[in-house]
Amino acid sequence: LYSLLYDTMKAYVTISHGSSKLGRLELELYETSVPKTVTNFATLVQNGSYQNCKFHRIISGFMAQGGDFTRGDGTGGSSIYGKEFADENFNHFHANRGMLSMANSGPNTNGSQFFITFRATPHLDGKHVVFGHVNLASSADVLDAMEQVATGRNDVPRVPVVISECGVYSNEKQSNDVVATKEAVNDSQEIELEDEEAELEQEEEPAQEEEDNGKPKTKQQQLRERLRKLKMKTNQARQLNRQEVVREGERLGSEEGAAKERKRLLKADKKLRQQEWESRNAKALELAAEYSVDGKALVEPALDSIKRTTKKADKAEATRYAVNDYYNPEGQHRNYQRN
Repeated sequence: LYSLLYDTMKAYVTISHGSSKLGRLELELYETSVPKTVTNFATLVQNGSYQNCKFHRIISGFMAQGGDFTRGDGTGGSSIYGKEFADENFNHFHANRGMLSMANSGPNTNGSQFFITFRATPHLDGKHVVFGHVNLASSADVLDAMEQVATGRNDVPRVPVVISECGVYSNEKQSNDVVATKEAVNDSQEIELEDEEAELEQEEEPAQEEEDNGKPKTKQQQLRERLRKLKMKTNQARQLNRQEVVREGERLGSEEGAAKERKRLLKADKKLRQQEWESRNAKALELAAEYSVDGKALVEPALDSIKRTTKKADKAEATRYAVNDYYNPEGQHRNYQRN
């Protein structure tokens, strides 16, 4: 949706896994909103710095990190502005799979390392600069293959995953892509209108259709009914469009909108983690329900369970008396202040 609203720079990286080629990741870079960060990435792509650069860290269900072209282990790398440069802005969020973002070691420590998300990661919003995304329409299978790569200690791929080729598309190529995208959108709109007309033709009732009281409807009544149905469908489409516009405005607009979007993503992420936990511990939870015990007590480590129980008992002991209670031995000296 961003690429339809704003101009984007298009680049690509071809991913190889050992001797086999996984395919090409098509990237769209947000040069309008984060020009400095995009210029850094695009220049490193064009001057060959990322050529044969490893993805030194891949975590399934989280992200793939690369861009360390000096050491290849996540401790090196450098920007075109020097070793590091400041965070440009946090206008974009880690809202979807395939978001392209800068890796860092703290605030204002951007270099050449970047990562690509495998899912929405709202906890990274405001900490890492998002400057593009993977075009999932053409590169989803490549991203899936990267996520499934076997890894070893410290999430390092057992067989190296490298950028074998990379580049930035020319302006002519980008303009052709934009024209093709607009034509595709127009074609889809025309198809939708044709489908709508076909549906209306199918919904047209015969001229002699009877009303509830048994009398046939007049042509004027039938026309009024068809117009009512068309108005309902138009209102539904407008409502959906309005919701999408509001959501996009929250992602790209004001601080208040950004806060709402982050809150929504955090809530969705929490719900997803809860569902994953319940799915992972389904048998234990069924057993807990059968014997009327706390399900968490069956799946959490024994040390954590003991620690939690001890903490609860200590808290109950500490709050048994009020601060100024005459029967509280630890608080007797405070009674002098009260009296």
